[in-house]
Amino acid sequence: MRFRAAILSFGVASVSPGVVVPLLLNLMDRPGWKGSRIPPTLLAATGLDVLIATSGFGIALAAVFGHAHEYEHPDPSIPTIEHISWYTRAAEELLLGVGGGLVLGVLSVFLARSKRVAESVATMIVFSITTLGMMVLKTNGFPGAASSLVVVCWAVIGNGWEKDQMDASNKRLKMIWNLAEPFLFPLIGASVCFIEIRPIVLALSMLCVFISICVRMTINFFTAQAASFSIDEQIFTCGLWAGKGSVQAALSTTTMELVHQYHLQHTESDEYSRIVFACMVSAIMLAGPFAAAWVSIFGHRGEESPSHHGGRDSPLDRANLDKL
Repeated sequence: MRFRAAILSFGVASVSPGVVVPLLLNLMDRPGWKGSRIPPTLLAATGLDVLIATSGFGIALAAVFGHAHEYEHPDPSIPTIEHISWYTRAAEELLLGVGGGLVLGVLSVFLARSKRVAESVATMIVFSITTLGMMVLKTNGFPGAASSLVVVCWAVIGNGWEKDQMDASNKRLKMIWNLAEPFLFPLIGASVCFIEIRPIVLALSMLCVFISICVRMTINFFTAQAASFSIDEQIFTCGLWAGKGSVQAALSTTTMELVHQYHLQHTESDEYSRIVFACMVSAIMLAGPFAAAWVSIFGHRGEESPSHHGGRDSPLDRANLDKL
């Protein structure tokens, strides 16, 4: 039961890059947010959050279904055969996700430093390889490793490429995102099927998501305080960090697909998969719009507050105040 709860918690807890990243990129384009540490800090934290959540989701999924993905027609009446090596399956998630991402990232750094390959070509090669790797891993039953591979690879690239190369790469990736974004959210909406959800389950799922948002905002507020953020920055960060959508849409049907694939319909696993699906859908419906509304309400404070550049008055400001 604890592993099933872990599947749900990791899936719902993850911040959605599809929601948070566009909001942060739009803020970075505003004059009042130039030089602010909040967008870069939250962008880096988003990648780490997704890495931890998706890896935990894949490991918890492995703990429930074990090595069942290796059998073409597993026998659900013998669960011990499928579950006995779940820790090996978890190691596979970490090895393929984190290990594969590190390997691709290191190769990408050497590729970028090669004078024979232009920066634009290197960016598209790495983007294509990571996209293909994500598709292959997810198709073969490694949803956590699929996301981890991409996040880790680009994290290595972000710390290994030259600044001008990374800036040019960011512009190209942002252009790709602007083209792909209109297709992403219709897919999220199309993934929601209310016929699959009982009303009582949907109501309890929304309550669960609401409580999780409140807890997350409270923890984020005090975490930002420990990082010496100003009060406006703390308020802004805790609401933005509740954004969910794309990750939940990608993971929402995973447990239901496994239930159908391994012929576990009308079992306890089937009922639990519907609960996971309902909670993921609730997170998409509640948290995504909430984060966008929060940014529209509190995002302008960073442009008006003198503390948005670091949460404290600059030494020059303090000197002028002392003279007065």
